[in-house]
Amino acid sequence: MVIGSGVFGAASGAGLCTVEASSAVLTIPAQAFDKMSADGVVTIRIEPSLNATSAGCVDALLAVTLRYHAQPVDCDGNGTADTCQLLMDSGRLDCNGNGVLDSCDIGSGSSSDSNGDGIPDECEPDCDGSGIPDAVEIASGAASDCDRNGRPDSCDIAAGSPDVDGDGIPDRCAPDCNRNGIPDPWECVQGLVADCDGDRVPDSCELALPLAGVTDPVSGRRYVAFASSTRSHAKAQADAVGGSLATITSFQLNTLLRTAFGFINGTGRLMWIGLSDRDGTGDFRWPDGTSPNFTSWQDGEPNNTFGDERFVELNPAGGWNDVSDDGVPGAPYAAIVMLGPNGLPDCNSNGLLDSCEIAGGAVPDCDGNGIPDGCDISREPSIDCNLDGVIDACQGGPGGPDCDGDGTFDVCQIAGGAEDKNGNGKLDSCEYGWGDLNLDGVVDGIDLGGLLAIWGLRNPPYADLNDDGWVDGNDLGIMLAHWGPVP
Repeated sequence: MVIGSGVFGAASGAGLCTVEASSAVLTIPAQAFDKMSADGVVTIRIEPSLNATSAGCVDALLAVTLRYHAQPVDCDGNGTADTCQLLMDSGRLDCNGNGVLDSCDIGSGSSSDSNGDGIPDECEPDCDGSGIPDAVEIASGAASDCDRNGRPDSCDIAAGSPDVDGDGIPDRCAPDCNRNGIPDPWECVQGLVADCDGDRVPDSCELALPLAGVTDPVSGRRYVAFASSTRSHAKAQADAVGGSLATITSFQLNTLLRTAFGFINGTGRLMWIGLSDRDGTGDFRWPDGTSPNFTSWQDGEPNNTFGDERFVELNPAGGWNDVSDDGVPGAPYAAIVMLGPNGLPDCNSNGLLDSCEIAGGAVPDCDGNGIPDGCDISREPSIDCNLDGVIDACQGGPGGPDCDGDGTFDVCQIAGGAEDKNGNGKLDSCEYGWGDLNLDGVVDGIDLGGLLAIWGLRNPPYADLNDDGWVDGNDLGIMLAHWGPVP
């Protein structure tokens, strides 16, 4: 490849030597140099012209100097050489220190950027060595991060975070209603605490007594407050009693709750409610996933001041504030729990779970609603009209608790004077209609004899079971259909 010719003139002969040295500059274009150096070797040869002689300048010297000027690279096309950008901020622009802008590594495909944050994956935290950044694994659901510390739970556990039950979730994230540092399910399964109903919640938490309670006169819902600490503790307390942290849907309810629970026994308390920003995106929702249609934020709230304020507290003045799970250090807290339809799990306050008492036969639950009948009657005395301690709907004779279908329970009719000659709590009229003519509790041969004795009689004194004015085959059919003990 000829770079230049006739550098010092094309005339024959060299001419006379001069005092001042003659010089010439030749430039090899970058593309040409790339071709020349493709094999890793560059050879430069200098030749005189064919008619050149040394006459007149026998002591002349030829000096050759080669200088390489690198062509500036601007891989991101922003008009600034990459070297200049790296000199200004190499730590931020070249995280892997390979001398190439991160954006160009990613653009060329030499580096991956799974989450599209402009940082090559090899520079992102990858605590489990999977080749996938921790943030990507967590965002995709491939790894859990229960405490939202940006590290997969598996890495926290590997680094020493306790996981006594080996479920892959650090103990600090598991329910711990009794605040002893041990996950509730693990305690129950291992028999370390009593759990009579097998729901993996310590009985002691289910039997905890609230500080106070109030009923919303509008909805009829019952709210109670438990002495609490962190927001996660408050949720565990609510779960333990079958309730949920309070959903506040109106100014009136907000006022009711802060008045009832803001000061208890002379102590002012901040109160945990159910509103939370589950995903840390600023989208606050109630436990059932609905967005609030009423709010009572304090001025400037929510503001996420400390970066992880995903939960909401109600103050005694009625204002709401977003806080972290730990809340305000040193402040006394109460968990406001909206109870389920069955109320507290120990309705009679005898220190035993209702569900276990019912299962063991210690107390009746004739209507199967999971509440001891005594508690049902205490809450609504009208369901026991004869005051015998048994729910009226669970009593009665043939055909159910209202055997004659008049809309009044049989026991209530009897209490009001209806006939029950044998005192068995069943209307005589229904027992007669069943075919038990002598009211001895059994439809048998004696009753059959009585029916046959007046067979065919019109407007008989008894045995006309279908009230058609005759004792005939229809009545016999009814009696035979009910043969045996009367229910």
